[in-house]
Amino acid sequence: MLQTLQNKKENFTRSPKVRLLFIALIATLSNCLIAEFAFAQSPNAIPYQAVARNSAGNLIASQNISLRFSIHDATAAGTVLYKETQSATTNTLGLFNVNIGLGTPITGTLAGVNWSSGAKYIQVELDASGGATYIDMGTTQLMSVPYALYAAKSGNLPNGTASGNTMHWNGTAWIVDNAIFSNGTNVGIGTATPASKLDVNGQTKTTDLQVTSGAGSGKVLQSDATGIATWVNPGTLAITETDPKVTSSGTNKIPKWNGTGLGDGIITDNGTNIGIGTTTPTTKLDVVGTTKTTALQLPSGAGAGKVLQSDATGNASWVNSTTLAITESDPQVGTLSVNKVPKWNGSTLTDGLVTDNGTNV
Repeated sequence: MLQTLQNKKENFTRSPKVRLLFIALIATLSNCLIAEFAFAQSPNAIPYQAVARNSAGNLIASQNISLRFSIHDATAAGTVLYKETQSATTNTLGLFNVNIGLGTPITGTLAGVNWSSGAKYIQVELDASGGATYIDMGTTQLMSVPYALYAAKSGNLPNGTASGNTMHWNGTAWIVDNAIFSNGTNVGIGTATPASKLDVNGQTKTTDLQVTSGAGSGKVLQSDATGIATWVNPGTLAITETDPKVTSSGTNKIPKWNGTGLGDGIITDNGTNIGIGTTTPTTKLDVVGTTKTTALQLPSGAGAGKVLQSDATGNASWVNSTTLAITESDPQVGTLSVNKVPKWNGSTLTDGLVTDNGTNV
C-alpha cells in the first residue's frame, strides 16, 4: 500500500491537472502505513474515514471531492462484486467521512456480496476536483472487521415455533426444523421433551452399533422393564423353551409333527440300531412290515448270474444258481403212453387222442 501511494504521488506530481492533489489516508490501525481503512459494523454500510493532503503534505481543506469504491473478489484484480461513487467535503483538517454502500451503485449491491466466500479487496479512486475523472489510489485486502456484515445476516434466521427448535438449510434458506429439538442439555429427534442425551421417538436404523459401557466378549444386550439395555453374560439368562411343543413319551422314539406338537413316530433309534415298526431293533435297520423299493443292491457276496438264497431265518445271500436243488413237481404228469401227446384233464396231464411217432402224426 505504501509503494502504491508513493507511485500515485509521483503520477500526481507529473500531472499538471492534479499536481497538488495527493491523498494521504491516515492510518487508524497501524502507524506503519500512509493509509489504512477504519471500518465499523453497520447493517448496510462500511464507514470509511480519511484525510486528504496534497503532494506537499498540506491539507486539502474545505473542498468537494469525488470517490469511487470497488470491492474485488479473491484477488486485488478479481471480479468486481460491488462498485459505487460518492461525493464528500473535507473539513478544515482535510478529514472526510463516507459510508461505503450508501453511494450511487454502479455494479451490484453491498448486500449481495458473499463475505463468507474467499478474500475481498477494496479499491479506492479519487477525483479531488469533485468531478468524474478518477485516479486509482490503490487496492487493499479487507480484513475481519467488515465481515460483521456477514455475521449480521444471522438476524435473517427465522423464528422458531417451539422451544428447542433447530434449523436446517434446505438449499436456499434456513428453515425451522421440527424434527430435531435441543433444550441445551438433551437432544430429541421426534420429541420436543428429550429426557436423555439423545432421545429418539421413532424407528432408528444404523449400519453398526457400539455400546461401550459394560461391554465384554460374548455378552448380549438385556432390557429392563423400561427398555434400558445392558450387557450381560448369556449364561445368566433364564431361558425357558416352550416351542416346539414336544409330546413324545416313548424312549428312543424319533418324534414327528402331528399338527400341534411333536409326538411319537414309528421310527426307533436305540443308539445302535434303527427300527421301523419295532421298538427293539436287533440289526442296523430292522423293519417289521413290508418294504418296497424301486431298486435293490446287496454288494456283499454279489457276482454275475448269482441268485439270492435264504437260510432258515430269512437271511439272504448270493449263490450260484447251479448249486440249487430244484425239484419240478408241477405240472403233474400222470401215466402216459409212448408217443401220445398229453392233454390237461383239469388236474394233471393224461393221454390225448393225438399220437406223434416222430414221423407222422
